[in-house]
Order: sequence, then structure tokens, then C-alpha cells
Amino acid sequence: MGSRTRSCSNKAHSPDGTACDGYNTQCESCNEKRRPPIISAFSVSEPRSVSSPETEYKLQQYTTVNINEGKDFNPSSGIFTCSKAGVYYFTATLIKKRADVSVDLVQYDDTDKGHAAISNSVVLRLDTDDIVYLGWCDDPNTSLEKWSSFSGFLLYPDI
Repeated sequence: MGSRTRSCSNKAHSPDGTACDGYNTQCESCNEKRRPPIISAFSVSEPRSVSSPETEYKLQQYTTVNINEGKDFNPSSGIFTCSKAGVYYFTATLIKKRADVSVDLVQYDDTDKGHAAISNSVVLRLDTDDIVYLGWCDDPNTSLEKWSSFSGFLLYPDI
């Protein structure tokens, strides 16, 4: 923030005939000192299950990337890798046709032959290089509907 002050002690009119009017102090932002915003946000859909040698879970690859600001999410592996420590919000909506759906501690059991859906959200504090993914422990021959989605974004960075 920069500022400047002027004094108008001589109340006589200026050479162009105008009086000394206006504010005595002026403030404005200094753009040179501004930092670029810290951005990390993604939203993906159309998942496809794949086995992962790194985890005991099947992971979800994603065909459609709606947004991937900061490039912290890898749609090929289905893994979000934190590049900016801070507090994050994640949400997932999984839709499966004619089957039971389960993700970690939440289970939806429907004997109806329609669609089943489950949704979950979480706020997490992450450090740099922490990873987040959707783990799927189910029959390897099952698949999710294309409008299933996974999203996350940085709420605020650590300072």
C-alpha cells in the first residue's frame, strides 16, 4: 500500500482558476509487491477402475477433466498430489447401475435394480506431497456410471 499527502495552505485559486479542492491524502495498492494467488482445484468425471501396484485399492482413472488448476490431480492415475500445504475440501459422488456401492466406511445397499449413488465430502489439512485418491474395494468387473465425479480444492494455504 502506498500513500501520498499534499498541503493546501494557500487557499487562493490556482493559475487555471480552480480552487485547491479534493482530498489531502491519496492511497493506492502497489502491484509490484502482490503475490500471485495460490491455486489448486480439480473436478473430474467418467471414472474407470484400474488396479494400482502402489495401494491395496483399485483406483479410478478419469476420462473427463472439467478443471485442473494447479495441475495437482493426475487423471491417468486418479491421484491428487498436494503441491501447496494447507486446508483442502474434497467431494466424491459415485453412481453405479444395478449394484451395491461402497467407499471406505460408508455403505449403500439397495436390492432395487435401479441406480445406486453415494456421496461423501471431507475437509483435510495436507502437507506438500501428501496424496488423496478414491480407493475402491469391489468386484474388479464392476464399473461406475460416467456422471460419477471427484473434486477438490484448496480452501486456504498454510502461511
